[in-house]
Amino acid sequence: MASLENINRILFTDLKPVEFTATEHQLLNWINAIEKTALTYQAKFDIAFPKPLNSKRKYFCLLITNDIIAYMNYMNSEFVEAETQPEKLYLTNIDFSKKINAGLTDVAKQIDEKNLQYTNIKRDDAAFILQYLKHELIRLYFEWQEICKEFVKEELSVQELQEKYFQEDFLDLIVSAETNEKIAPLPIANDSSFEPQRFDFRPLKKGVLSFTTMIANPSRFASFEQDLFNNKLIDENYNFIDEHGNKQILAAAYHQLFNKNHFNKMNFESKKSKPLTDLEVRKFLNHRYNVNLDKTFRQIKNKPNALSGLIESHHFLDHLPNA
Repeated sequence: MASLENINRILFTDLKPVEFTATEHQLLNWINAIEKTALTYQAKFDIAFPKPLNSKRKYFCLLITNDIIAYMNYMNSEFVEAETQPEKLYLTNIDFSKKINAGLTDVAKQIDEKNLQYTNIKRDDAAFILQYLKHELIRLYFEWQEICKEFVKEELSVQELQEKYFQEDFLDLIVSAETNEKIAPLPIANDSSFEPQRFDFRPLKKGVLSFTTMIANPSRFASFEQDLFNNKLIDENYNFIDEHGNKQILAAAYHQLFNKNHFNKMNFESKKSKPLTDLEVRKFLNHRYNVNLDKTFRQIKNKPNALSGLIESHHFLDHLPNA
Protein backbone atom coordinates (compact mmCIF):
# COMPACT_ATOMS: atom_id res chain seq x y z
CA MET A 1 0.00 0.00 0.00
CA ALA A 2 1.34 3.45 -0.93
CA SER A 3 1.83 5.60 2.15
CA LEU A 4 3.14 9.02 1.06
CA GLU A 5 5.87 8.42 3.64
CA ASN A 6 8.38 10.96 2.33
CA ILE A 7 5.69 13.63 2.07
CA ASN A 8 4.78 13.04 5.71
CA ARG A 9 8.47 13.37 6.62
CA ILE A 10 8.66 16.65 4.67
CA LEU A 11 5.61 18.01 6.46
CA PHE A 12 6.19 16.73 10.00
CA THR A 13 9.53 15.11 10.83
CA ASP A 14 13.14 14.89 9.67
CA LEU A 15 12.74 16.32 6.16
CA LYS A 16 11.13 19.68 6.97
CA PRO A 17 12.65 21.95 4.27
CA VAL A 18 13.03 24.95 6.59
CA GLU A 19 15.18 22.94 9.02
CA PHE A 20 16.86 20.50 6.64
CA THR A 21 20.63 20.74 6.11
CA ALA A 22 22.98 18.60 4.02
CA THR A 23 26.22 19.03 2.14
CA GLU A 24 26.29 19.20 -1.65
CA HIS A 25 28.17 15.89 -1.67
CA GLN A 26 25.46 14.21 0.41
CA LEU A 27 22.68 15.58 -1.77
CA LEU A 28 24.30 14.41 -4.99
CA ASN A 29 24.82 10.92 -3.55
CA TRP A 30 21.20 10.74 -2.42
CA ILE A 31 19.93 12.00 -5.78
CA ASN A 32 21.95 9.38 -7.64
CA ALA A 33 20.64 6.65 -5.32
CA ILE A 34 16.96 7.45 -5.91
CA GLU A 35 15.23 5.18 -8.39
CA LYS A 36 12.41 7.02 -10.14
CA THR A 37 8.96 5.48 -9.75
CA ALA A 38 7.30 4.78 -13.09
CA LEU A 39 3.63 5.24 -13.85
CA THR A 40 1.76 1.98 -14.39
CA TYR A 41 -1.17 3.59 -16.22
CA GLN A 42 -1.80 6.60 -18.49
CA ALA A 43 -2.10 9.57 -16.15
CA LYS A 44 -4.20 12.50 -17.30
CA PHE A 45 -2.64 15.39 -15.38
CA ASP A 46 0.78 16.93 -14.80
CA ILE A 47 2.06 20.23 -13.43
CA ALA A 48 3.78 23.08 -15.28
CA PHE A 49 6.22 23.97 -12.50
CA PRO A 50 9.64 25.66 -12.78
CA LYS A 51 12.58 23.25 -12.87
CA PRO A 52 14.56 22.69 -9.64
CA LEU A 53 17.90 24.38 -10.25
CA ASN A 54 19.92 23.29 -7.22
CA SER A 55 20.63 19.96 -5.54
CA LYS A 56 18.42 20.50 -2.51
CA ARG A 57 15.40 21.28 -4.69
CA LYS A 58 16.13 18.36 -7.02
CA TYR A 59 16.38 15.94 -4.09
CA PHE A 60 13.07 16.98 -2.57
CA CYS A 61 11.29 17.07 -5.93
CA LEU A 62 12.39 13.50 -6.63
CA LEU A 63 11.10 12.33 -3.24
CA ILE A 64 7.77 14.12 -3.70
CA THR A 65 7.22 12.95 -7.28
CA ASN A 66 8.00 9.34 -6.38
CA ASP A 67 5.48 9.41 -3.53
CA ILE A 68 2.80 11.02 -5.72
CA ILE A 69 3.29 8.60 -8.62
CA ALA A 70 3.32 5.60 -6.27
CA TYR A 71 0.03 6.75 -4.79
CA MET A 72 -1.47 7.40 -8.23
CA ASN A 73 -0.49 3.84 -9.25
CA TYR A 74 -1.99 2.52 -6.02
CA MET A 75 -5.28 4.36 -6.54
CA ASN A 76 -5.62 3.16 -10.11
CA SER A 77 -4.83 -0.48 -9.39
CA GLU A 78 -6.98 -0.71 -6.26
CA PHE A 79 -9.93 0.92 -7.98
CA VAL A 80 -9.65 -1.27 -11.08
CA GLU A 81 -9.39 -4.42 -8.97
CA ALA A 82 -12.34 -3.52 -6.72
CA GLU A 83 -15.23 -5.74 -7.81
CA THR A 84 -18.25 -4.26 -6.04
CA GLN A 85 -19.83 -0.83 -5.81
CA PRO A 86 -19.43 -0.65 -1.99
CA GLU A 87 -15.71 -1.38 -2.39
CA LYS A 88 -15.32 1.39 -4.96
CA LEU A 89 -17.31 3.82 -2.81
CA TYR A 90 -15.13 3.05 0.21
CA LEU A 91 -11.91 3.49 -1.77
CA THR A 92 -13.10 6.72 -3.38
CA ASN A 93 -14.62 8.58 -0.45
CA ILE A 94 -12.79 7.17 2.57
CA ASP A 95 -9.47 5.54 1.74
CA PHE A 96 -8.21 7.80 -1.07
CA SER A 97 -9.95 11.08 -0.26
CA LYS A 98 -9.03 11.08 3.43
CA LYS A 99 -5.30 10.89 2.71
CA ILE A 100 -5.38 13.41 -0.17
CA ASN A 101 -7.48 15.95 1.71
CA ALA A 102 -5.25 15.63 4.78
CA GLY A 103 -2.20 16.30 2.62
CA LEU A 104 -3.75 19.40 1.06
CA THR A 105 -4.83 20.72 4.47
CA ASP A 106 -1.40 20.13 6.02
CA VAL A 107 0.61 21.71 3.22
CA ALA A 108 -1.71 24.74 3.13
CA LYS A 109 -1.22 25.23 6.88
CA GLN A 110 2.57 25.09 6.58
CA ILE A 111 2.66 27.49 3.63
CA ASP A 112 0.63 30.03 5.62
CA GLU A 113 2.49 29.57 8.92
CA LYS A 114 5.97 29.78 7.39
CA ASN A 115 5.18 32.39 4.71
CA LEU A 116 6.20 30.07 1.86
CA GLN A 117 4.00 31.53 -0.90
CA TYR A 118 4.65 30.94 -4.60
CA THR A 119 6.01 34.47 -5.03
CA ASN A 120 8.96 33.46 -2.82
CA ILE A 121 10.12 30.39 -4.77
CA LYS A 122 13.01 32.06 -6.60
CA ARG A 123 14.88 33.05 -3.46
CA ASP A 124 13.66 30.48 -0.92
CA ASP A 125 14.31 26.74 -1.27
CA ALA A 126 11.70 25.87 1.36
CA ALA A 127 9.06 27.89 -0.52
CA PHE A 128 9.96 26.15 -3.78
CA ILE A 129 9.71 22.70 -2.15
CA LEU A 130 6.39 23.31 -0.36
CA GLN A 131 4.89 24.89 -3.47
CA TYR A 132 6.04 21.94 -5.57
CA LEU A 133 4.46 19.61 -3.02
CA LYS A 134 1.26 21.66 -3.06
CA HIS A 135 0.92 21.40 -6.83
CA GLU A 136 1.76 17.70 -6.91
CA LEU A 137 -1.00 17.15 -4.32
CA ILE A 138 -3.40 19.16 -6.49
CA ARG A 139 -2.39 16.95 -9.41
CA LEU A 140 -3.03 13.89 -7.23
CA TYR A 141 -6.48 15.24 -6.34
CA PHE A 142 -7.45 15.51 -10.00
CA GLU A 143 -6.11 12.07 -10.82
CA TRP A 144 -8.34 10.81 -7.98
CA GLN A 145 -11.32 12.64 -9.49
CA GLU A 146 -10.56 11.14 -12.89
CA ILE A 147 -9.95 7.56 -11.71
CA CYS A 148 -13.00 7.51 -9.43
CA LYS A 149 -15.23 9.93 -11.34
CA GLU A 150 -18.35 7.73 -11.12
CA PHE A 151 -18.18 7.71 -7.32
CA VAL A 152 -16.79 11.14 -6.39
CA LYS A 153 -19.47 13.00 -4.40
CA GLU A 154 -18.50 16.51 -5.51
CA GLU A 155 -16.06 17.38 -8.29
CA LEU A 156 -14.06 20.59 -8.02
CA SER A 157 -12.29 22.68 -10.63
CA VAL A 158 -8.66 23.73 -10.12
CA GLN A 159 -9.72 27.18 -8.95
CA GLU A 160 -12.41 25.81 -6.63
CA LEU A 161 -9.92 23.41 -5.07
CA GLN A 162 -7.37 26.14 -4.45
CA GLU A 163 -10.02 28.43 -2.99
CA LYS A 164 -11.13 25.63 -0.66
CA TYR A 165 -7.68 24.90 0.77
CA PHE A 166 -5.32 27.78 0.09
CA GLN A 167 -5.15 31.49 0.89
CA GLU A 168 -2.93 32.32 -2.09
CA ASP A 169 -4.10 33.72 -5.39
CA PHE A 170 -5.27 31.20 -7.98
CA LEU A 171 -2.39 29.49 -9.82
CA ASP A 172 -3.19 27.81 -13.11
CA LEU A 173 -0.42 25.17 -13.26
CA ILE A 174 -2.36 21.96 -13.94
CA VAL A 175 -1.77 20.69 -17.48
CA SER A 176 -2.49 17.68 -19.65
CA ALA A 177 0.03 14.86 -19.16
CA GLU A 178 -0.24 14.08 -22.88
CA THR A 179 0.01 17.51 -24.49
CA ASN A 180 1.39 19.74 -21.69
CA GLU A 181 -1.40 22.18 -22.52
CA LYS A 182 -3.54 23.88 -19.90
CA ILE A 183 -6.69 21.86 -19.41
CA ALA A 184 -9.86 22.13 -17.39
CA PRO A 185 -10.22 19.03 -15.18
CA LEU A 186 -13.95 19.61 -15.24
CA PRO A 187 -15.75 20.50 -18.47
CA ILE A 188 -16.29 24.24 -18.81
CA ALA A 189 -19.66 25.11 -20.22
CA ASN A 190 -19.52 26.93 -23.50
CA ASP A 191 -20.71 30.32 -22.30
CA SER A 192 -22.05 32.02 -25.40
CA SER A 193 -22.52 35.21 -23.37
CA PHE A 194 -18.87 36.09 -24.04
CA GLU A 195 -17.69 36.84 -27.53
CA PRO A 196 -14.22 38.39 -28.05
CA GLN A 197 -14.56 41.74 -29.79
CA ARG A 198 -12.02 42.58 -32.49
CA PHE A 199 -12.95 46.25 -32.61
CA ASP A 200 -13.67 49.29 -30.41
CA PHE A 201 -17.00 48.58 -28.69
CA ARG A 202 -16.95 51.36 -26.09
CA PRO A 203 -17.64 55.05 -26.81
CA LEU A 204 -14.60 56.96 -28.04
CA LYS A 205 -12.55 58.60 -25.29
CA LYS A 206 -10.04 61.42 -25.64
CA GLY A 207 -6.47 60.13 -25.45
CA VAL A 208 -7.39 56.49 -26.11
CA LEU A 209 -6.12 55.09 -29.39
CA SER A 210 -8.18 52.83 -31.63
CA PHE A 211 -8.12 49.01 -31.69
CA THR A 212 -6.66 48.95 -35.20
CA THR A 213 -3.87 51.32 -34.21
CA MET A 214 -3.01 49.33 -31.07
CA ILE A 215 -3.41 45.63 -31.83
CA ALA A 216 -0.89 43.77 -33.99
CA ASN A 217 -2.75 40.46 -34.34
CA PRO A 218 -6.52 40.61 -33.65
CA SER A 219 -6.92 36.81 -33.66
CA ARG A 220 -4.21 36.24 -31.06
CA PHE A 221 -5.54 39.12 -28.99
CA ALA A 222 -9.07 37.66 -29.11
CA SER A 223 -7.68 34.38 -27.77
CA PHE A 224 -5.98 36.27 -24.93
CA GLU A 225 -9.25 38.01 -24.04
CA GLN A 226 -11.05 34.67 -24.01
CA ASP A 227 -8.48 33.59 -21.39
CA LEU A 228 -9.21 36.75 -19.38
CA PHE A 229 -12.86 35.74 -19.31
CA ASN A 230 -12.15 32.07 -18.55
CA ASN A 231 -9.91 33.10 -15.65
CA LYS A 232 -12.61 35.40 -14.25
CA LEU A 233 -10.69 38.62 -14.78
CA ILE A 234 -13.37 40.21 -16.98
CA ASP A 235 -17.08 39.52 -17.30
CA GLU A 236 -19.17 38.96 -20.42
CA ASN A 237 -19.45 42.75 -20.88
CA TYR A 238 -15.67 43.22 -20.75
CA ASN A 239 -15.81 44.82 -17.31
CA PHE A 240 -12.95 44.04 -14.93
CA ILE A 241 -13.94 41.71 -12.05
CA ASP A 242 -12.61 43.41 -8.93
CA GLU A 243 -11.77 40.41 -6.75
CA HIS A 244 -8.74 39.78 -4.54
CA GLY A 245 -5.54 39.52 -6.55
CA ASN A 246 -7.13 40.26 -9.92
CA LYS A 247 -5.59 43.74 -10.26
CA GLN A 248 -2.09 42.31 -9.92
CA ILE A 249 -2.82 39.51 -12.41
CA LEU A 250 -4.30 41.86 -15.01
CA ALA A 251 -1.44 44.35 -14.56
CA ALA A 252 0.99 41.48 -15.13
CA ALA A 253 -1.00 40.64 -18.26
CA TYR A 254 -0.49 44.21 -19.51
CA HIS A 255 3.27 43.73 -19.15
CA GLN A 256 3.22 40.32 -20.81
CA LEU A 257 1.25 41.64 -23.79
CA PHE A 258 4.02 44.19 -24.25
CA ASN A 259 6.70 41.51 -23.88
CA LYS A 260 5.02 39.31 -26.50
CA ASN A 261 4.61 42.14 -29.04
CA HIS A 262 0.81 42.19 -29.11
CA PHE A 263 0.83 45.93 -29.83
CA ASN A 264 1.91 47.69 -32.99
CA LYS A 265 5.26 49.46 -32.80
CA MET A 266 4.09 52.81 -34.10
CA ASN A 267 1.23 55.20 -33.45
CA PHE A 268 0.01 56.23 -36.89
CA GLU A 269 -2.92 58.26 -35.53
CA SER A 270 -0.61 61.12 -34.55
CA LYS A 271 0.33 63.75 -37.11
CA LYS A 272 3.87 62.40 -37.06
CA SER A 273 4.06 58.66 -36.57
CA LYS A 274 5.87 57.79 -33.33
CA PRO A 275 6.47 54.70 -31.19
CA LEU A 276 3.61 53.55 -29.00
CA THR A 277 4.26 54.08 -25.28
CA ASP A 278 3.25 51.99 -22.29
CA LEU A 279 1.06 54.91 -21.20
CA GLU A 280 -0.93 54.63 -24.44
CA VAL A 281 -1.18 50.88 -23.93
CA ARG A 282 -2.48 51.33 -20.37
CA LYS A 283 -5.04 53.91 -21.47
CA PHE A 284 -6.29 51.59 -24.21
CA LEU A 285 -6.56 48.52 -21.94
CA ASN A 286 -7.97 50.43 -18.96
CA HIS A 287 -10.71 51.85 -21.18
CA ARG A 288 -11.39 48.46 -22.77
CA TYR A 289 -11.77 46.66 -19.41
CA ASN A 290 -13.34 49.59 -17.53
CA VAL A 291 -10.61 49.75 -14.87
CA ASN A 292 -7.67 51.92 -13.82
CA LEU A 293 -4.55 49.84 -13.21
CA ASP A 294 -1.96 52.63 -13.56
CA LYS A 295 -0.84 52.43 -9.92
CA THR A 296 -0.71 48.62 -9.87
CA PHE A 297 1.11 48.58 -13.23
CA ARG A 298 3.82 50.90 -11.90
CA GLN A 299 4.14 48.99 -8.63
CA ILE A 300 4.81 45.61 -10.21
CA LYS A 301 7.00 47.18 -12.91
CA ASN A 302 9.33 48.20 -10.07
CA LYS A 303 9.28 44.66 -8.61
CA PRO A 304 10.58 42.44 -11.42
CA ASN A 305 10.76 39.31 -9.24
CA ALA A 306 7.13 39.67 -8.18
CA LEU A 307 6.10 40.36 -11.79
CA SER A 308 7.98 37.29 -13.01
CA GLY A 309 6.35 35.20 -10.27
CA LEU A 310 2.87 36.36 -11.26
CA ILE A 311 3.46 35.50 -14.91
CA GLU A 312 4.99 32.10 -14.16
CA SER A 313 2.16 31.19 -11.79
CA HIS A 314 -0.58 31.76 -14.37
CA HIS A 315 -0.37 29.37 -17.29
CA PHE A 316 -2.22 31.57 -19.77
CA LEU A 317 0.30 34.38 -19.18
CA ASP A 318 3.41 32.21 -18.99
CA HIS A 319 2.44 30.52 -22.27
CA LEU A 320 1.08 33.56 -24.06
CA PRO A 321 2.30 33.26 -27.67
CA ASN A 322 3.99 36.05 -29.55
CA ALA A 323 1.64 38.06 -31.72
